[in-house]
Amino acid sequence: MLSGKMYRFRPTAAIDPRYLEAYLLSPGAQKLINAMKTGISDSGLNLTKDRFLGLPVPVFPLSEQVRIVDILEEHFSRLDAADRLLDRIARQTQALLRGRLDAIVWHVGAPTTTVSALLRESMRNGHSAAAVRSGPGIRTLTLTAVTRNKFDNEFTKITSADPARVRDLWLRPGDVLVQRSNTPELVGTTAMYTGPADWAIFPDLLIRLRADTDAVLPGYLTLALRTERAHRNLRAKAKGLAGSMPKIDQSAIGSTLLPVPGISEQRATLIEAQGAIDVSERLDLASRSARVRSTSLRRALLAAAFSGRLTGRSSDLDLAEELAFA
Repeated sequence: MLSGKMYRFRPTAAIDPRYLEAYLLSPGAQKLINAMKTGISDSGLNLTKDRFLGLPVPVFPLSEQVRIVDILEEHFSRLDAADRLLDRIARQTQALLRGRLDAIVWHVGAPTTTVSALLRESMRNGHSAAAVRSGPGIRTLTLTAVTRNKFDNEFTKITSADPARVRDLWLRPGDVLVQRSNTPELVGTTAMYTGPADWAIFPDLLIRLRADTDAVLPGYLTLALRTERAHRNLRAKAKGLAGSMPKIDQSAIGSTLLPVPGISEQRATLIEAQGAIDVSERLDLASRSARVRSTSLRRALLAAAFSGRLTGRSSDLDLAEELAFA
């Protein structure tokens, strides 16, 4: 059964469905379709059936349509193989980083301490309120800010939170944030806030920790909680009904044991860990750049296909590169 927000149409025998699908995905067709849409992007755009049916489609002889599709599928299969390799490399890179960070932090002989013993004040859950479209409001982080470890406007929203209710929730650099609810893989994800003081508050699905800096550096506390061993421990404590977002509470975090050497050793550990993270980030950046290139090549191949410039030879990729990166 189709959703009410979808159209189904069946092409005539004169059109190969694969050819029509490829054309609809091409940059030229997408530009025409975007021009047909109505509405406001914030509330959702609409594409009426009558407008869509007026979309012009280049109709080559059926044999030529099949030839175009065959050429595209051959080139796309190579790009698909490259994308799968990139995915495998990304997974292996992250696995190696997790293993390296565990080895750096959880070395033999390091004394362990509960998280609760490392804090200068009680943990705090955040506060969530409805987003506002305009006018004054309270800037609030999103969960993605912690997942991505990135604190800027992109990962915040302005909400209608009562200033008096959230006066103790304004963040300061060095605050450690833990996701108390998310998917089974992400619950317990931790990041250290690095934005300006009093710039944003944090939502209900995050828990704030403030380190006792005489015992632990905030960066080291964050690193230790981000290790696979500690994160796995937090995930194991998560509770929830089947199909729901699992949750952890403050006691689950507070009872978590972490290795805590002296401050000077913590600093050395952070420097060593940052070296491993920097290598991983460079590899990740190269992988993401290759992904962007692959997407651009696909669009360029589709553009070339419907302008009669595909030959089926390897030189097609050279042409696509010229079109994509000119």
